[in-house]
Amino acid sequence: MKNLLIQAAKRTGLVNVEQLTSLLDQNAGQGRLDEALLNCPYFTEDVVLKLFAESLGWEYFPEIPRSPFLRNSSNPFRRRMLSTTS
Repeated sequence: MKNLLIQAAKRTGLVNVEQLTSLLDQNAGQGRLDEALLNCPYFTEDVVLKLFAESLGWEYFPEIPRSPFLRNSSNPFRRRMLSTTS
């Protein structure tokens, strides 16, 4: 995973590669990689999430759009209203 993150950083320029490499070397075997990156003062949460998405080949969503199906089913009042109108 570390190599994927470094390659993504080089490819995209999202983060400073030297800072990332230094952090990864300091964290070697000392805990979760995501926590180390999120606690690092050099990188924002948004940048860390973008870096992981890029390294895994996933699309990054700053916010996940809510499904209209979930919206209808998660509101009990709306469910009752919909069932009484049919």
